[in-house]
Amino acid sequence: MKKTFSRILALLFIAALVLSVSACGGSSGKQEAKMQTVDSGNGFRISLPADMTSDPTDGFELFYISDYAMMSVVREDYELLRNAGIDPDTITIDDYATLVGQANEITYDKDASGNYVTEYTRTVDGSDFYYFTTLRQSSDSYWVVSFACFLSDRDKYKASFEEWAGTIETY
Repeated sequence: MKKTFSRILALLFIAALVLSVSACGGSSGKQEAKMQTVDSGNGFRISLPADMTSDPTDGFELFYISDYAMMSVVREDYELLRNAGIDPDTITIDDYATLVGQANEITYDKDASGNYVTEYTRTVDGSDFYYFTTLRQSSDSYWVVSFACFLSDRDKYKASFEEWAGTIETY
């Protein structure tokens, strides 16, 4: 199930989101599992449940999946933005949130910690998914971090997604 689920989600992310913004069934919402620290080696770190495993997927800096949730990370480094005609020296995370939101027809709002977040749903191959996405900035990149699960499990996992997003560090 993990591989099939992973492939469906990867296709969804690529097809549904113009700027490569980036998805769950079975366990309780509040995870009691041990946590692992995941480091991209390129300026991004997050704590995730230890039962989430890496599933390298083209187009994503990181892609982790379990039987109940998915987490993906897209890195847009400043050179990539320059090549797209965007000067990273003149835009802020506020501007970036607006650009990504407009490109994907979603709206990012600041949470209580001042981080940009959005929630949305998508239907893929007849299955409905819930997404919780947040943006971060490091010294040389913007990061789009998405968590997802089946829409029917949204109430189980939303708090966990928020908790995991709260562990994000950029450097």
